[in-house]
Amino acid sequence: MRILILADMEGISGIEESSGSEESNILMTTEVLSVVERLNTFGLTDITICDAHDRGENIRREAITSDETKVISQVWNVDFTNEYDVAFLIGFHGMAGSDCLYPHTLREDIVKIESNGIEIGEVGIFIRWLRENKIPTVFVSGDKQATKEALIEEPKCVTYTTSCAGNLLDGFFETKNELVQRVDSYANHKMTALIAKEELRLFVENKDALTYIRAKDKVRDGYLRFESYSELLGSMHNICEDLNNAMCEIIRKNSEFTKVLRNNFGSMSIHSCNDSLLLHLLSKSVYTLEEPDRKYIMKTLRSILEKT
Repeated sequence: MRILILADMEGISGIEESSGSEESNILMTTEVLSVVERLNTFGLTDITICDAHDRGENIRREAITSDETKVISQVWNVDFTNEYDVAFLIGFHGMAGSDCLYPHTLREDIVKIESNGIEIGEVGIFIRWLRENKIPTVFVSGDKQATKEALIEEPKCVTYTTSCAGNLLDGFFETKNELVQRVDSYANHKMTALIAKEELRLFVENKDALTYIRAKDKVRDGYLRFESYSELLGSMHNICEDLNNAMCEIIRKNSEFTKVLRNNFGSMSIHSCNDSLLLHLLSKSVYTLEEPDRKYIMKTLRSILEKT
């Protein structure tokens, strides 16, 4: 049996009390390897760990003692020609906007991702992506929102909600037979058919960032469009590069705009201004301010100045 483990960090046990990145990496490594060790006791050793957090450089490679256990960085490097039989999701978190400690979907500057108009988080995205490749997800651990999303997406999977004091193995499979039965139930039921065709829409925090996306064919009316989860995740490496570049440029442009406002309107009082839109735009962060916002602010302030 070939096993794929997707590992994230925000839903690892005790992560909310970690003192920094080094301790967080240790917690993530320890929790993932506890799963590997349990699988090894079942005689299952052909395991690939995908470090799916940030740049995929969190799990300590030196802690891997078996040549049969491999670690790769990020989901776009998963090679499905390996024909994995089963997948586990370890340490996941809730979607952007949800009620959890670290809510987000793939990136902090992605507002949401919709599937046929319904919002979906990372857990759902990965389960459906694996399903596209005929791999059942049989176990998901993470915060309470992550496990909730997992059961909505795949009611047959086993879940474990992590905590500071909990031990993930308390909710894991006790025997190889228990795991095999779970995998067999997928093979005889849901995994015989692929999911229906979907339209995936990715919305970013600042629409100006879309002008920096190199894959222009993916850009639509204020969002990015994909036809499958494989296409979405296969594009994420380039999208992340583009969004990083966009963030730097947008912050630079908005910082310069802020200086212009101070130079031209710094002495102006707007306390009595009843233009709620202007006040709202002036309160936006240096990253979220968009081109139409800048034009409105400049036009309105000039108008106010001319009247005084």
